[in-house]
Amino acid sequence: MAQKIHVELICDACEGEQPAQRTMTFGFDSNEGTRSDYQIELCATHLAGFVEALVPWIAKSRKAPVAQLKRSTRSRPTASTPAPASKSTPSRPATGRRPARRDPEQLEGIRIWARAHGFDVGERGRIPAEVEAAYNRRDGLALVGNTP
Repeated sequence: MAQKIHVELICDACEGEQPAQRTMTFGFDSNEGTRSDYQIELCATHLAGFVEALVPWIAKSRKAPVAQLKRSTRSRPTASTPAPASKSTPSRPATGRRPARRDPEQLEGIRIWARAHGFDVGERGRIPAEVEAAYNRRDGLALVGNTP
């Protein structure tokens, strides 16, 4: 049986059922040093206010270092066991970093937005880079957030 799931994001800051334009993710460290990560769905008006409130603080800050990736449980080649020769190109950049992942609700939101703006995206699979770039720069508010 086929299922079609429709995800509708609602602005968390509005009184009514105003559709949200974007999910913003941010982190905060308490006075006790406990880190908490948060997500909030915002309409265009509240998104602009959120970004406007953060811009002065972002301008005075520096990016946090990227947490080290967890070590894989797969065996790694050592000097005594050379790596097998590979004819294909590596799937990740030379930095060893993996691309950021979005949660399923965000991916569905991007797909809905893309279809509404004339982009051709599938029900499943990778979202084309040009679609994601257009989504991230909509309304010129790609200053903060997911990017993850």
